[in-house]
Amino acid sequence: MTRSVRDSAVMLDAVAGQDVGAYYSSPTKQRPFEDELERDPGKLKIAWSAVGPDSFETHPDCVAAVKHAAQLCTDLGHHVEEAVPQIPQKLSASLGEAFLNLIAIETAGDIEVFSDLIGREATCDDIEPAVWSYAAHGQKFSGVDALRFRRTLHSVARAVGPFFEDYDIYLSPTLGKPPVPLGNIDMSVSDWEAFFGNMFDFMPFTALFNVTGSAGVSLPLWWNDENLPIGCQFVTRMGGDGLLISLSAQLERAFPWHHRKPELCD
Repeated sequence: MTRSVRDSAVMLDAVAGQDVGAYYSSPTKQRPFEDELERDPGKLKIAWSAVGPDSFETHPDCVAAVKHAAQLCTDLGHHVEEAVPQIPQKLSASLGEAFLNLIAIETAGDIEVFSDLIGREATCDDIEPAVWSYAAHGQKFSGVDALRFRRTLHSVARAVGPFFEDYDIYLSPTLGKPPVPLGNIDMSVSDWEAFFGNMFDFMPFTALFNVTGSAGVSLPLWWNDENLPIGCQFVTRMGGDGLLISLSAQLERAFPWHHRKPELCD
């Protein structure tokens, strides 16, 4: 979304704060995010993993990126060790189902809202095939099902929360493989399960923290042999955006990337 940590800090300052009347609100920031850019993050306790809690089959480029980032953090004086958030096996087994089915329910609801906005019932001609089949899947569930799925996600967040009492930061790959060509994530397929299977094979590391509400950032701290940026995901507890900006700015000064751009392909 941005090419520098400064731009991210300024953007967050522009949009952060209480949305009056909103059902949820993020914790109040301690100071302007722009002020965090020059602030020393202190010596942090950082956990890292290249495979995540589910032992993903991570591409070697993404493994190399995380190991490089872990060493960079060590060189900056942080305490770094290999560790990963633990989720009870029974809860972990139901996480994927709850995550996908709850979003399917919300997608079905969004199409109803869209129908109201356009003044007629939406049809398959209005919606990408992958989304249309996903919404049809969401229509199969009851309100009780939706509540059960949401409670599962809340339980996952509670299971992960204590990890950030032991560690300040969790470091992992952002993606499971290097950037894929345009069209690889294809919403024109009519099978939502095939679509999401392909997508999660590409990006298995971020969904957990969509569930927990943790603050996160992706930094291009490694470039592979094809001159493609390989992102490293740094995560902390909810509301810890200021700490992430402070650490990110420190990493950017140590390993700048703004001058690098991937080559365009034909």
